[in-house]
Amino acid sequence: MLKEVPKILVVTRAVLCEKFKVGGSVARALIKELAKRGVILPIGTQHHSFDLYKGAQAKSATEKAEADAAEAAKGKKKKAQDD
Repeated sequence: MLKEVPKILVVTRAVLCEKFKVGGSVARALIKELAKRGVILPIGTQHHSFDLYKGAQAKSATEKAEADAAEAAKGKKKKAQDD
């Protein structure tokens, strides 16, 4: 869990319950612990019954596309140099 949660873009109780098949109270405790460690970051102001966080290592769809494009271009340059 500690390796996967920081890569999730939106972290809520429901997401943790569904993905890791844990109960709501376990998910709440996990969110508090990960927030304290700085592995997940709060998004906006929080309501007392709804916590919304994002993973510290999470990338949005545009960031992922840019990283993939840069990696593909780097691979093409390396392949061209080898030929």
